[in-house]
Amino acid sequence: MKKTAKIPLYVKTYECLFDKIKSGEFKNQLPSETDLSAQLKVSRTTLRQALALLQNDGLLNRPRLKSRGSRSSILTNTVS
Repeated sequence: MKKTAKIPLYVKTYECLFDKIKSGEFKNQLPSETDLSAQLKVSRTTLRQALALLQNDGLLNRPRLKSRGSRSSILTNTVS
């Protein structure tokens, strides 16, 4: 019997966010982590893993400081 590989939820979340960024649904910034995790129905931990992948791909600029209200900026010149 052959096992099928399951795609991790953070990868599915990454793909969803990538598509939304590429389609222009998010203009210059993503919603807050709290709002985005509620919208996508994933935990903030899963969301953060997906955001880290987007940042590693050069699509996001995430603030290092954990200041209230700081949100990830979309690097528009890298999305095509």
